[in-house]
Amino acid sequence: MRNPTRSIRARVYALAGVLCLLPAAPHAAAPLQKTRTVYASITDKAGAPAANLTPADITIREDGQIREVVSVEPSATPVSVALLIDTSQVVQAMTQELRQSMTGFVTTLLKLSPDSTVSLTTFGDRPTAVRDFTSSEAVLTKDTGRLFPVTGSGSYLLDAILETTKTMKKLDAPHKAIVAFVDESGEEFSNASRQQVFDAAKDAGTSVWIVVLQSSGAATQTTEGRDRSAVIGDLPRQSGGTTVTILSKQGLSDKMKYLAGLLAHEFAITYGRPDQLIPPSKFELTVSRKDVNILAPRWSGQ
Repeated sequence: MRNPTRSIRARVYALAGVLCLLPAAPHAAAPLQKTRTVYASITDKAGAPAANLTPADITIREDGQIREVVSVEPSATPVSVALLIDTSQVVQAMTQELRQSMTGFVTTLLKLSPDSTVSLTTFGDRPTAVRDFTSSEAVLTKDTGRLFPVTGSGSYLLDAILETTKTMKKLDAPHKAIVAFVDESGEEFSNASRQQVFDAAKDAGTSVWIVVLQSSGAATQTTEGRDRSAVIGDLPRQSGGTTVTILSKQGLSDKMKYLAGLLAHEFAITYGRPDQLIPPSKFELTVSRKDVNILAPRWSGQ
């Protein structure tokens, strides 16, 4: 008589043998990593570029998730700077200082980073493109030496930023910045709202740096004036730039050179990000060292 137990055992062994021949179920694949580079100004207390930074000093979070920092090093990538200059009527008394300061910005930047490029736009009366991106110091300083305020004109800072971001978005350059000078005593006439300007700067992937000549008679009583104040106060901080305030025209030259130095000495920080369809919206970069100051974007963009 056939032993039923032996028969069942044989079937189990046979089934086990078949299962051993089947391919193993794949493990869940880890998300593919892509690297992204951001540019940040990290300086010591004296304002000089921080020394001896390592990836271990940097923490990056996107939407609260920690990312792996791959490298941190002084940027070797030229920066494309759109220089926006207030030429409204309120700056008539500082024409000479305006020319010298914008010339100083150009010469300082190109001395420190010769392959960088600069474009010029004025926004007295309306945003007016003066020069497309070039690294020719001779051409640019000739333009800055001809700056002249427009009689009877107002300020169009927000419109100038908005129009410039359209150009910056199309620009094939990884390192982009908008630098603007504005006298806040002049009335703002832009049609662009603060939210339009914020969204456009983020979409273009550009940092914004603003030097503002502060005045007790700042024009903030209109919607346009209040929107301009909001952009001056918060857009640079969100985008990775800074707002620098001066109290007199004599301070403009030094501050423009200071910004040129910051832009020429930014750090390129590369980190890993999982491949995903929708980019994160919030970006946070911190440094563990207490002896440094950081200017870094707070949004991720693309």
